[in-house]
Amino acid sequence: MRFAFDRKLVVIAWAGFLTGSWSIFISPSPCNAHHPDYENKPVRLHFEPIPPWLNNITSFRERYNRPRYFAGKLLYHIEPTSQEAMSWHRSVHRGYYADHAPRMEDRYIYPKPWQMLTVGPRTPVGSAAGTDHGMLPSPSDTSDVNSNDEVDANPPTEPSVELLPMPKL
Repeated sequence: MRFAFDRKLVVIAWAGFLTGSWSIFISPSPCNAHHPDYENKPVRLHFEPIPPWLNNITSFRERYNRPRYFAGKLLYHIEPTSQEAMSWHRSVHRGYYADHAPRMEDRYIYPKPWQMLTVGPRTPVGSAAGTDHGMLPSPSDTSDVNSNDEVDANPPTEPSVELLPMPKL
């Protein structure tokens, strides 16, 4: 037991001695440093291991607009709601992998949201729509609503408001 304790002390002492001696040699070197001389540095040709014709190879996703089969299947099992997984799932159901189909891009043909909005002036409300110049009628002017906002027992047979045709885009 005493030998192990003494050996630990010897190892610690040697480690301290080696650390101290290395610090003596290393510490003054940054003080003597100066900027490298780039003007007299020799120019060496840069070697590229990949030739330029291999840099232009497109990935499977860029070429076919879908992930590879195995990668897409793996992503579908890990996270089915990811873009890659949904693209793989769609491509499998359409048979793109089995038929070695070329690049397929979906086209959506439907009206744009701004085309579906009813943009334009408000339709005038009230019986005297032509004479009010766009002013809203007061509640006392309407014949189908009482002051208590209750509907009359006899609803009018004709609508009191004229609907204008939808504007053409």
